[in-house]
Amino acid sequence: MAGRGKGKASGKKAVSRSAKAGLQFPVGRIARYLKKGKYAERVGAGAPVYLAAVLEYLTAEVLELAGNAARDNKKNRIVPRHIQLAIRNDEELGKLLGEVTIASGGVLPNIHAVLLPKKSKSGKAEDGASTLRQRSPRFEAAAAAIAAPHAAAPAASAASTVVGAAVFGLSAATIFSATSAVMVPVYALLAFFANTKLTRSTLLNSSVLYLGLALLYAATLAAAWQAGLGAGLAKVAAAVQAAAPSPASLDLSPLAEMFAQPLVTLLAWVHLLALDVLMAREVALDGIRSGVATTHSVLLCFFFGPTGLLSHALTRLCSGRGSN
Repeated sequence: MAGRGKGKASGKKAVSRSAKAGLQFPVGRIARYLKKGKYAERVGAGAPVYLAAVLEYLTAEVLELAGNAARDNKKNRIVPRHIQLAIRNDEELGKLLGEVTIASGGVLPNIHAVLLPKKSKSGKAEDGASTLRQRSPRFEAAAAAIAAPHAAAPAASAASTVVGAAVFGLSAATIFSATSAVMVPVYALLAFFANTKLTRSTLLNSSVLYLGLALLYAATLAAAWQAGLGAGLAKVAAAVQAAAPSPASLDLSPLAEMFAQPLVTLLAWVHLLALDVLMAREVALDGIRSGVATTHSVLLCFFFGPTGLLSHALTRLCSGRGSN
């Protein structure tokens, strides 16, 4: 009879368990190995899915750190040496794989501080180093190998090593100090000389300062992203997603780890300065229009922008000018 054969197509495309779980690792193969290994009398349906997810996460983590190590060493291919550096420079992976030996991975270069030459006022230590460099052509290679672990550390450590020339060739500390110093006269003008010609032409009716902060923010964002901000945001998103059923159990350690990076801290600092100075500008402009004293509110906007806005609103309310 037509249409009743065993070879008739069902019309429904088969979907693998890996695709259903959104994984790249083969759930079916792992389930087969679990059953074949006889690790237990029965293997639940969720066991291979969970194990595949764990293995995929560990693999992605190791590959990301090894890729960073390869990039820092200016290589396009990951070799066992990069995997060794990635694992041994990560605290958690180091504990997990502490007893594992990676073939051709080498060891972590380390010279005890006692063996390093001490600097003297006469400069003999520097002369000895230059002599060693002349006598041994491998001196520079050894020095590069000593510095390799620091350059191959995970994203949080890598950020601190690239700070030196990440934003306009200046360090994060230099930019932090410079922007803080610039803001002092800015707030002084807004607080005490808001209605003068100089303040109006440079701060109230000009966008030069704010465009400069925007440019600095964009450059810092690009440098922070290159140093691992994207990976940090992915970890924070994963933590938020994991805590969705119970928001009280949200783990904030990925967020703290992300802000421990100097470039991310500088990014947040520039963001804070830009928002606060914009609030101070609006308070000063509104004070000129309404005739309300704004000195105290503008000064509060320095690092405490929302507090300055609240102070200005209360000042207008107490002076009987609460509405425009």
